[in-house]
Amino acid sequence: MLLLPFNTFIFETYNSPKEIETIFKENTILQDEFVLSFMKMAEHQDKKFIGVINENSFHLARVIPYSTSSLPVLEGLVEAKGDGSKITVKMGLNKLMRIFMPFIFAIMAVFSIGMYSGLIQTSLFGGKALLPTLFLIGSYYFMMHTYNREVKRTKQALTDLLGVK
Repeated sequence: MLLLPFNTFIFETYNSPKEIETIFKENTILQDEFVLSFMKMAEHQDKKFIGVINENSFHLARVIPYSTSSLPVLEGLVEAKGDGSKITVKMGLNKLMRIFMPFIFAIMAVFSIGMYSGLIQTSLFGGKALLPTLFLIGSYYFMMHTYNREVKRTKQALTDLLGVK
């Protein structure tokens, strides 16, 4: 079980790398530097992605009508392969969540260990000594569930855009 989730997908298509670049540019809110901006997304609901596209690589996030911290960020590489292209996509959490998650989980873990080892007096909390541990497990499950749901949606948007299965 990973604390910080990531996924890697490989797509193969009959489109050339130049055609892939054109498809992405036509369907992306282009930026000079990748910044996850839900306000820009709200202004451009006609586009599928937001981010930076270079000749053979991209750094994107899916455009959504809501905001979520579990929205995966895509980093991809496009390579020529035979008559088409091979697109390698890595999906992971945005930078803020990669910093926040270990921090909050470490605080909750230290608090839980302190309560169980007697360093923190559990009599002050009565029967609530299990709450930090339950919060830790519950928040991790919730984050993984929402992240995996967003990965499915993002992968589907990408396969629809590229016309692959």
